[in-house]
Amino acid sequence: MNQLGTQRRRLAALAEKQRDELAKEIQLAAEVQQSILPRSIPTVPGFDFAARMYPTKTVAGDYYGFIELPAGEIAVVIADVSGKGVAAGLLMPSIEVALRMDAARFPSTSDLLQTFNNVVCQITSGRRFISLFYGKLYPQSQSLEYTNAGHNPPLVIRAGTDPSPLDKGGPALGVLPNSHYESEKISLRQGDVLVLYTDGAVEAENPAGEQYSAERLSKTVSLHL
Repeated sequence: MNQLGTQRRRLAALAEKQRDELAKEIQLAAEVQQSILPRSIPTVPGFDFAARMYPTKTVAGDYYGFIELPAGEIAVVIADVSGKGVAAGLLMPSIEVALRMDAARFPSTSDLLQTFNNVVCQITSGRRFISLFYGKLYPQSQSLEYTNAGHNPPLVIRAGTDPSPLDKGGPALGVLPNSHYESEKISLRQGDVLVLYTDGAVEAENPAGEQYSAERLSKTVSLHL
């Protein structure tokens, strides 16, 4: 009995050590993920920016960012890696670096994502895909060019009209090599609100099992116009 008890204590101690090591690795992964999120919000006359992320787990596959481009445009990006947890979270830093390296080289959002899709295909070998919205804000002309790669369509909300979903683009990144993407350019008016979000926001459920939904999101924003 003493020998059996000693063996159990050793196994329990080993399991506790492995659990602690895993917890430290997950925390480190979370710190890496947080480090790629913006530390500051762009300041652009005539525009206000706000962003926040609340991961459901310590490490998640969501990402948002701002990229200041050489000609004065501001790229706004939101993305979601398929799957949850550490594997999805650790993929995003490499994707973010690759996107920043390519962003200034392509004048068209569709050309950028068409090339970037092949990069994702190479990195993931088809095992994961990424939904991503990439918009390029032109402050001087108050316009936005965008391409939506399978992401939840952002909403342009303006007083007196129905919300406009920004859904022009193509499939999620990493699904098929050499996929075709389209872009669209829209004008922004004073008072317009552009809402970018991931599925976690609109698929959250109340105790009755009802999803929050994009419709509720747009109504909530509209109350504050």
